[in-house]
Amino acid sequence: MDITIERIEEIRRELAALPPAPRVRTTATKVEAVEKIAAELLVLRKTGYALETLAALLSTKGLAIAPGTLKNYLRRFGATPRKRRRRADFGRRAEPGKSDGT
Repeated sequence: MDITIERIEEIRRELAALPPAPRVRTTATKVEAVEKIAAELLVLRKTGYALETLAALLSTKGLAIAPGTLKNYLRRFGATPRKRRRRADFGRRAEPGKSDGT
């Protein structure tokens, strides 16, 4: 069966006008998975669950993750507060009632 040049051009224009195909993802990365459940993990942390326990639980559910990695991911999403380091006071403090050497 032969097709006309005109019909081929019509098909080409129709194909060029099609929108991009929707991307359907069926999997997620570990980071994406932790991001989606971060709120629930934070609640469990506040009720006393250790990172090691949560990591082990997630591993049994198919999300194999180390406790340190879980901590880093939760920190990335603001779910785990960072410990503030105190700045060391390297200068001398002036004693009350004394001047600073002048």
